Amino acid sequence: KDAAGRSSNAETEQAAAQEQNPTAIAPDPRKRGLKWDILDASLYLGIAAGVAIAMIIGSKYGVPDSSKRVFTKDQLKHFIGGRQAPMYLAILGEVYDVTKGHKHYGEGGGYAFFVAKDATRAFVTGKFKEDLNDDVEGLTP
Repeated sequence: KDAAGRSSNAETEQAAAQEQNPTAIAPDPRKRGLKWDILDASLYLGIAAGVAIAMIIGSKYGVPDSSKRVFTKDQLKHFIGGRQAPMYLAILGEVYDVTKGHKHYGEGGGYAFFVAKDATRAFVTGKFKEDLNDDVEGLTP
């Protein structure tokens, strides 16, 4: 409806069709069109890319044995690198040792903002300033 309370053409046409054939099935609200399908696909690709990046980081730079050590957010925040100190980051709760990639993850590196936290949301959304957290709620198609 518009500001004056009038129905749009699509709503009017749908109501008229429903009156003519009351047994007709209303359109499925989940079918939102090509624009939404593309956005849904983009979200899934973003999640897949984030997981793939995490796997590459882990295979290239090593992964601490998570079965032996579990990190709280408070513990993880101390692994920022420095003199002989390791740099860790987490994706979907999995902790990765990125110390060997200090050029990229150390101070001044292009990915330094990921270090010492679980930044899953930023990996998925690409919003590296505002989404540096592990909250995945609302990341649905």
